[in-house]
Amino acid sequence: MAAGPKKLKMVEAFDKAVGMRTGEQQSGYEKVDDMRVVERYFHPILWGRFEAAVTTQSVTTTLYDFKSFTAHVTTMTLDKSFTLQGAPSTTIIPFRDFDNKQAIRDAHQALTQLGGEPPALEQFSLDDVSTKISLSAPKTAQFGKKP
Repeated sequence: MAAGPKKLKMVEAFDKAVGMRTGEQQSGYEKVDDMRVVERYFHPILWGRFEAAVTTQSVTTTLYDFKSFTAHVTTMTLDKSFTLQGAPSTTIIPFRDFDNKQAIRDAHQALTQLGGEPPALEQFSLDDVSTKISLSAPKTAQFGKKP
């Protein structure tokens, strides 16, 4: 007996006025457009010494792009008031090089459930997907030299 599709957690867009949200309320899948979906999750890094609360956490977002067959993985460190600490780190990974193929299947399922229209998984092999553009990591900022 085959099991149905995996139950996935969906979240509302950030731009909807809902008030202050916890990391748990912001974790899950969110549709970007018909061909892209983002998965967001928070994980604790440091806990307060005298309080039972997270003082520093990391948020990882993975943008699954079914048009370019790439995943953009961004990690940011936030303090307890959700203020960004340092610069975000982004890596672009072609689907063919993505270690966790089930994550791509889950993102495809989420995008479909959220009303997106990605190509059917049967139309491409996750092991053979190639991109039509060359990929490179985001460039670092160049600042003028000191005199």
